[in-house]
Amino acid sequence: MTLFHILLMGLATTNPNTVTQKNCQQWYDRGQHSQVISQCEQLASKSIEMAYIHFASLMFMEVSKDRINYIFHNGKKFGSTMYKSQMSKPLYTNLEKYYLRQYFEKLKSFADKGVAQAQMLTAKALYINLFIFKQDEKGWSSSETYREEKEGIDQYYLPNLKKYLLHYPEHAETLFLLGEQGVQVESTLSNGSYKRYYSVIDEELYQHLIHSYELGYGEASEYIEGVENWNRHLSSLTQNAKSSDSESLFKLGIHAFHGIEHGQSTKEEAINHFKQAATLGHLEALQWLNSIYGMSASTKEKYMSTLQQLVERNDSKAMIRLGDIYFCNKQTDDAKAMYDKAKTLKDPLAKYSLDDLLHGTEPSSGCR
Repeated sequence: MTLFHILLMGLATTNPNTVTQKNCQQWYDRGQHSQVISQCEQLASKSIEMAYIHFASLMFMEVSKDRINYIFHNGKKFGSTMYKSQMSKPLYTNLEKYYLRQYFEKLKSFADKGVAQAQMLTAKALYINLFIFKQDEKGWSSSETYREEKEGIDQYYLPNLKKYLLHYPEHAETLFLLGEQGVQVESTLSNGSYKRYYSVIDEELYQHLIHSYELGYGEASEYIEGVENWNRHLSSLTQNAKSSDSESLFKLGIHAFHGIEHGQSTKEEAINHFKQAATLGHLEALQWLNSIYGMSASTKEKYMSTLQQLVERNDSKAMIRLGDIYFCNKQTDDAKAMYDKAKTLKDPLAKYSLDDLLHGTEPSSGCR
């Protein structure tokens, strides 16, 4: 049955002149969108809420509300590429993509004007358009796409969810969607398999997650249990670190370092843990320390010092980096000595570095 025939059926059932806003809202809530389209067009000019209901019904006739929710939740959980691999079918059709992009700006304008019903849907549509569709088009490998994602979350996604929550403070799904943004989930390879770690990065948002769990929102339990397990693990690491356990100190350093990435002031804490672990002979901690010092020109001396220490510990990658510095400073003999040493340690990049030294004017990594 075509949309035209559906509209004709709607016209035959009710006189538009007797329709009230309550009728339109009830039809909309029941998912009777053809009824809303055919009977509520006159009321759409009377209030912004009725205009939204009429607009949203038009959109749902093209892409249903259930399909939007399905694309949003599965795209957020798996990403469209993994979904397609696991389910042997695409997450969305090209037509659905077209309509969701076509309707998005108008949908967003209703949310910006304070229409509560539009705010949750806008948050989901934005996530679909900005992240799920773009993931297919560009991937997430570049720092530029990461910044786009972060800006989209902070400027549009979270604010619309928060606005919706002001109108519906006990809405479990909204509480969950806000709350999960307060938890950082990381996968770490351990003993041949990946383990997921959950750490709280925003306490205020995390409280929303707890509230959604209390309201019975099932997906929240994975996060709550994950955070509790991580806190127990963190407590154990802290206890072991007091006994000068280098691996525990290193892992605490990693945890603090991720705090830097998520806007928490834990850089000095990370450096302190890495320093202690490196002093106890932990090579990877020294590598991390060297990388942190290499991020800023103000810590150049510390960078060079830790780089020399890595060379002394037979770190071939450090030898190549030091060789590159010598190369850039026209100290070709010293550069060759570093590259040769890395080659004896069977570093595959050493050969290319020696070729650059012999035939080029600077290392392939460039000079800064």
